[in-house]
Amino acid sequence: AEVKELRQQVDLGIDPAGEKRNRREAPTMQDLIDRYVDEHLPTKKGGPQRIADEKKMLDIIGEALGKRTKIADIHDGDIKKMHKDITVSRGPVRANRILACASKMFSLSLQTKAGEDARWRNAEQGNPCKGVTRHPEPGRERYYDKAELERIAEALAEYPPEAYESQKK
Repeated sequence: AEVKELRQQVDLGIDPAGEKRNRREAPTMQDLIDRYVDEHLPTKKGGPQRIADEKKMLDIIGEALGKRTKIADIHDGDIKKMHKDITVSRGPVRANRILACASKMFSLSLQTKAGEDARWRNAEQGNPCKGVTRHPEPGRERYYDKAELERIAEALAEYPPEAYESQKK
């Protein structure tokens, strides 16, 4: 009976062995992290400190979702749990930054990689980070220190009053 069913699938153009092979060889979270490092990190501004911070966030994402987990197996519930856990352990702002990083990673997985025929995650699955509610981030109040106030005063003193009058008009 099983052989008959397999033969029927083959007759319909379905490749049961190919599907198994594709599943076994499907990209993992570690593959996606490596792709992010290769394709997206070089485009980031902010210097070596920013890149080091991004790599720390990638490690946290890999730990939370499992580096060997298949990309197609991640769903929004996994992302919500990761966001909640990071909020508890590292704070809401850090959780938001890591969520943004994960969102970019999954956006990359929806694009075909150079030299490959298929996307790593299909469009129907979409980006599992979409719709995850981010924490509100209140703005910070900042005050100028004495040295900054002195530099501002010096700059204003050098500014000709005529230039200010012409800008008012």
